Amino acid sequence: MKRRISDVISEEDIKTWKAGDNVLIAAPMGAGKSYFCKNPLYLIAKKAGDKILMLIHRKNCVEQFTYELEEDFKTDVIDVITYQSMEFKKLHNISSQIDLSQYKYIVCDEFHYFFNDSSFNNKTAVSFKMIMENKTSTHVFMSATGEHMTRYMKKYIKDNKLDAPIEYEIPFDFSFIKCLTFFNKDDTMEAFLKEGIEKGTKGIFFIQKAEKAYNIFYSKSRKSL
Repeated sequence: MKRRISDVISEEDIKTWKAGDNVLIAAPMGAGKSYFCKNPLYLIAKKAGDKILMLIHRKNCVEQFTYELEEDFKTDVIDVITYQSMEFKKLHNISSQIDLSQYKYIVCDEFHYFFNDSSFNNKTAVSFKMIMENKTSTHVFMSATGEHMTRYMKKYIKDNKLDAPIEYEIPFDFSFIKCLTFFNKDDTMEAFLKEGIEKGTKGIFFIQKAEKAYNIFYSKSRKSL
């Protein structure tokens, strides 16, 4: 079974992509999304004298990716910025506003950003519209959790009479999950924490609110002393 993007998308595939194409890539964590951009796509762009714009949704991720590019001497082809910086420049008419026409490929990493962040950032539609209205670049959208955004994009493409998207998918393998339990009460989560403390086992809890995470951790830490 092919488990990496570079196994599914060949050099010949990339060369068939045209300006204005929308390429949707659904791939789980660890499927080589960054590797694909920094290696196969980079080599094709460099050979043709083209450039790549990489859009990332968090500043710390931009810093990490930029560092990796600098280490590999690949900043000659790939530029990395946040979606938010592009939105800011557009809305404030900054003279240094990014010129998308200079890029052969615009890669949108974790493109579920347009939906997920819209609950607290009402500017996500700005960058999405800029990308979709661009006609000189190939738009590559990658995500492990982009199902809702993919459905929206397909409707947007149909409504605007654009060419059908080019789709690639790496199968998601969840066989490593031994048990999955759903709950909707904080008391249940606290019971799991108590059980873990008593048995001396380890676990990781993802909590949306930092205040709640702090209060639970503090109260359980005090009780375990």
